[in-house]
Amino acid sequence: MAYDRYEVEYHLTPGGWITGTVTDFGNKEKVVEPPSDRVETWLYKMEQSSGWSPEDIGWYLIWIHPKLAPADRVALRHSFLPPGRKFPAD
Repeated sequence: MAYDRYEVEYHLTPGGWITGTVTDFGNKEKVVEPPSDRVETWLYKMEQSSGWSPEDIGWYLIWIHPKLAPADRVALRHSFLPPGRKFPAD
C-alpha cells in the first residue's frame, strides 16, 4: 500500500494552463470539468511507497484535441510555463 498518492489534471488552453480535477488516495478532492477550449490534458501522478522513499512522479498525456496538429500543440505548450512542477520533455 502506498504511503502517499496524489493526482492532478492539467488542461492546456489557448490562454494557458488550467488546473482540473484533484485526486488524493483515489478520493476526488476537487472535481473540475475540462474547459471547452482545451488543447491537451495532462495527468500529474505522484506516489510514495513509504515516508522514507523518494516520490515516484510521472506526467501522462491523457487527452488531445483531435483536430489540432501535433506541432501546433507543442508550440502552444512551449508558449506557457509548465504547471507548478517539473514537466516532461517533448
